[in-house]
Amino acid sequence: MSFLIDSGAEVSTIPKCSSLAEASESDTKLFAANGSPIQVFGEVLLKLNLNLRREFVWKFVIADVSQAIIGADFLSFFDLLPDLNRHRLLDRRIALKTMCSIKSISTPNISTINVNMPFSDILLKFPKIIHQPPLEVSTKSTVVHRIITSGQPVFSRPRRLSPEKLAAARAEFELLMKLGICRPSSSDWASPLHMVRKADGSWRPCGDYRALNAVTVPGRYPIPFPHDFTHILSGKTFFPQIDLQEAFQQIRVHEEYVCKTAITTPFGLYEFTQMTFGLRNAAQTFQRVINEVLRGVNNTFV
Repeated sequence: MSFLIDSGAEVSTIPKCSSLAEASESDTKLFAANGSPIQVFGEVLLKLNLNLRREFVWKFVIADVSQAIIGADFLSFFDLLPDLNRHRLLDRRIALKTMCSIKSISTPNISTINVNMPFSDILLKFPKIIHQPPLEVSTKSTVVHRIITSGQPVFSRPRRLSPEKLAAARAEFELLMKLGICRPSSSDWASPLHMVRKADGSWRPCGDYRALNAVTVPGRYPIPFPHDFTHILSGKTFFPQIDLQEAFQQIRVHEEYVCKTAITTPFGLYEFTQMTFGLRNAAQTFQRVINEVLRGVNNTFV
C-alpha cells in the first residue's frame, strides 16, 4: 500500500477495503474544507515500515477517500518532516531520511472540525481537544496502581476457548502488546481469561480476577456519592461532558505489582503494565488520578 504524505490533513486515513480484518468502530467525524461530511467506516491499527529503521504503529481512520494518507497527526507525533525540494521524508529523531516521489492527486482537505458548526472558531483555536491521543501516551499523573496482597500467589489453568473466541483473543493481545499495554510474562500469578461479548457483537478479552481480588487488601480512597451530583447541577444551564478514551489503560501499574496482573491464555501468559478492568481498587486509583487532575476546579463530578 502506498501513502500520500499530506501535512494539510489533520488525521491519517485509509480507504475502505476488505483486507482490513481487525477494523473497529470509530467515533471520529471528518469534514472537507467546505464543511461537507466525509463518511467514516471505522479505524484500524497499522504498523508501517518507512525504511527509517524503526516501526511506526498508528491508528488510521477508515474513510471514504481514494488514497491512503499520512496526515499531520502522524508526522507531528513521530517528528517527521517532508522535504519537498529533495523529495524525501526526514526523521528528525534519528537523523535518517527516506526517498519519496512527488504526485499531483486530487484529495479533500480532511479536518475533524466542521467550519459551519457552532463554536468552530474555538475548536480551531484548540484542535488537540478533539484529536485522538497518541497510542503510546499514558497519563502524566504521578499516581500508579498498586496491588497489595496477603498470602501466596493465586493461579489458574487456562480455559479452553471456541475458535471464534480464540481468534478474537489472539488479535486483541497482539494489539495490546503493540500498544505497550501488556507483555509476555513469567509470573507465578495467573488469572484465567474471560471473554465478554460487546454491544457490536465482537468479543472483549478480560481477566477473571476474582481469586486475586479475594487476597487483595481493599483500598480506602473515597468515591464520590452520586447524590452529590444533583446538588452540583442545581441552578446550572450548560452541562459539558467529557468521555475519556480507555481511561483505565492510561494509568500505569507500579512495576512491583505488574506480575500480579498476569492472565493465562491458551497461547501464553501475559501481564499488564497499564491498569486493566476487573482489578480490585481500580476505581479508587482512577478517582485519585481524577482528583489530582481537577484539583482546584469547582463544579465537577466524576
